[in-house]
Amino acid sequence: MVNQTIAEMFEKIADILEIQGESPFKVNAYRRGSRVILEVDEDLEILMKQDKLADLPGIGDALRKKIEEYIETGSMKKYEEVTSQVSEGLLDMLKIQTLGPRTISLLHGQLGIECISDLEKALSDGRLLQLPGMGEKKIENIKKGIELYKDSMDRISIGSARRKNAK
Repeated sequence: MVNQTIAEMFEKIADILEIQGESPFKVNAYRRGSRVILEVDEDLEILMKQDKLADLPGIGDALRKKIEEYIETGSMKKYEEVTSQVSEGLLDMLKIQTLGPRTISLLHGQLGIECISDLEKALSDGRLLQLPGMGEKKIENIKKGIELYKDSMDRISIGSARRKNAK
């Protein structure tokens, strides 16, 4: 089902737009669109064929056209455009539970942090304390978030483990 893929794409677009400091209205439109798509029981392809995408609440013309573009071509220009504007390192930082797009934007804009290793250096040399809204508690939470992220990278899914043991 294409719904999950498009919802994830809209969520990633929203994250990147928020990192870039885009209008909160635009960011929220993509987030709302993502939520609506995940709640739809029917496949978006079927809804498109029935000309019912416009009936979905929160899906305006702009998002509808992006959904149709993806279904028809397998790609979405807006997604390609925004993901090409942000480094993979910044996107990886979104995987840290305690970091949101606004904090990443602040870290990137004020300190030039591009990736998790840059963030770790800034944490160790105390540069994060210079930033507005960045206190000891927040810094401690970021450190814990990095730890959790790194721990999760060492894990493998149970399905992968079973396949390895079966060989």
